[in-house]
Amino acid sequence: MSDLKKYLTNRKAIDKDFDDGYDEGYQAFKFGVLLKEARKNAGLTQDELALKCILKKALFLALKTTNNAS
Repeated sequence: MSDLKKYLTNRKAIDKDFDDGYDEGYQAFKFGVLLKEARKNAGLTQDELALKCILKKALFLALKTTNNAS
């Protein structure tokens, strides 16, 4: 088991609040990172992606902010 996995296992065992939100928070973060990477690989700006997804930039930014990705 890696040091990170050991740390997470121990932290989840001793900190209920951390444990409750960790998996959901990690998935949201991961989605944001993957979305940003895919957008950049496609050579699209946020505005261009939003138009392709038929979203207004404000909604797109709200989704991005919710997912904690820059």
